[in-house]
Amino acid sequence: MTPPQIFAKLKALLRSAAGRPVPDLWDAIRNAFTRFTPDECRNCIASADYDTDLPVAT
Repeated sequence: MTPPQIFAKLKALLRSAAGRPVPDLWDAIRNAFTRFTPDECRNCIASADYDTDLPVAT
């Protein structure tokens, strides 16, 4: 996934959690990030020309 695709996915996930108070929004953001696989993150970083040989936390 490219960075714009990652942000589109994040926005869609946050929209599905619409209209929440700020503390609940932070929870929605945390939950949204769990929907990204390590490979998606690595591919996003690679498509932005960043170093991809760094370990990914799981």
